[in-house]
Amino acid sequence: MIEQTIMVPETVTETRKVSVTEYQPQTQERKFTVQRLVPKTETKTREVTYNEMETQTREETYTVNKQVMKTVDVTYTVMVPVTETKKGTRTVNQTNWKDVEKETTVMVPHTETKTAKRIVHTPSWKDVEQSYTVMVPQTETKTAKRIVHTPSWKDVEQSYTVMVPQTETKTAKRIVHTPSWKDVEQTYTVLVPQTEAKTGTRQVQKCVPTVKTTTVCEDKGQWVQQEIAAPACAPAAPACGGCAPACGACGGCAPAACGSYAQACGSCGPTMRWVWQSNIVQREVQYTVNEMVCSTEEYTYNVTTCVPQTQTRTVKVCEMVPSEQEYSYNVTTCVPQTQTRTVKVCEMVPSEQEYSYNVTTCVPQTQTRTVKVCEMVPSEQEYSYTVQACHPETRKYTVKVCEVVPVTEEYEYQVTTCKEETKTAQKQVCEIVPETQTRTVSFQVCVPKTRTEEYTVTTNECVTEEKTETYTVNVPVCVEKEVQVQVCRMVEKKVMVPAPAPACGGCAPAAPACCK
Repeated sequence: MIEQTIMVPETVTETRKVSVTEYQPQTQERKFTVQRLVPKTETKTREVTYNEMETQTREETYTVNKQVMKTVDVTYTVMVPVTETKKGTRTVNQTNWKDVEKETTVMVPHTETKTAKRIVHTPSWKDVEQSYTVMVPQTETKTAKRIVHTPSWKDVEQSYTVMVPQTETKTAKRIVHTPSWKDVEQTYTVLVPQTEAKTGTRQVQKCVPTVKTTTVCEDKGQWVQQEIAAPACAPAAPACGGCAPACGACGGCAPAACGSYAQACGSCGPTMRWVWQSNIVQREVQYTVNEMVCSTEEYTYNVTTCVPQTQTRTVKVCEMVPSEQEYSYNVTTCVPQTQTRTVKVCEMVPSEQEYSYNVTTCVPQTQTRTVKVCEMVPSEQEYSYTVQACHPETRKYTVKVCEVVPVTEEYEYQVTTCKEETKTAQKQVCEIVPETQTRTVSFQVCVPKTRTEEYTVTTNECVTEEKTETYTVNVPVCVEKEVQVQVCRMVEKKVMVPAPAPACGGCAPAAPACCK
């Protein structure tokens, strides 16, 4: 390795003074005219018509329906059910089974042995000489040229634009609205009440008695004596061989020999008990129900309606009259101004430089080797295999067949029929008797009245005033400031470069693989 000095660019930060335009606020005054509306209140008098409700009374005559109950004899018919037993015939299907013999064909399997031939491959090995190529590495030194960029600094004049503010006075026109009052005749509608008699219909409910029938079940049964079976006798005594069929006596043994077994029999006679035997009988019973029946009735009623009536009045209306007025205002605009400054610019100058480098290449070399190769030799071989075959065989079997045979039989059934029976009963009937009555009814009448009232009217007067306004203007000022600038400089730097390989009769030291 050899130490070599080269020039390398390096960026350095420097402080420089630059002229900058800054804007400083400055306060100024201006006068302008303002118009404002001053309200003025006046009190006036007017007559107002209003409606007032008054209560009045009148007598009305109306009819009331009163209910009067009375007893009436009514004859009605009752259907009494009667049960009869009848006989009839019906056809019943009877099932008969019989044995039937049938034939079927069955495939019976059997095994057969067969012989066939197949090809068998046998491996055979032999030596074969084969040539192959080997890549041998070789190192070679070459020379080439490259481009090296060297920094070069120069002063360049640069132009830039600065926006300079300028104040300008302009004139414009605006619309000013002045209030103007005038009398306008206005039409309005007043609702005048009127009473009108009308006729309508309403639903009235009346109570009407209605006779209905219902079915009642009665139990017309009786108490019957029923016999209860005697309790079982005690188990047989081991000494006497059991109790006799007639309870209370041992089969040939004395009571002392039977012991507790003879006493366990007790009294084996029958016992009677009373049992209620029910007999449900249905009968129809009539009853009276009061039902509400709706009817339509005509009646008279008063309706107060308001009829619209048009009237006229004078109203003061304010109209804003537009007028054109000229005024002046200041406008600040920025005008572009071109200035010049000198800037240092770094340029990279390219130059050609020669250098050397090592290249390793591989040269192909042919060599020979012996390889074992396997070949498959085909040969014919005989083998045997088993085959499953089936042959048909006829067999017999018995099947049960069902036959349905119709048979006629006699049966009994019960039929319930109803017979008419006439009965008499008393029921309460409601009659409606009309009765005239008088009542006092109060109603309200709308009466128009007049009163005088005061009202306030506000008018606006236009007053002109002069005002002073303070505003701020930005004034440009040139100031010098210190600015940090990035500067590129060339600095010397020492670099380690690999030394060129010396020439030798055999192989270079860098490639020991080529030495034998």
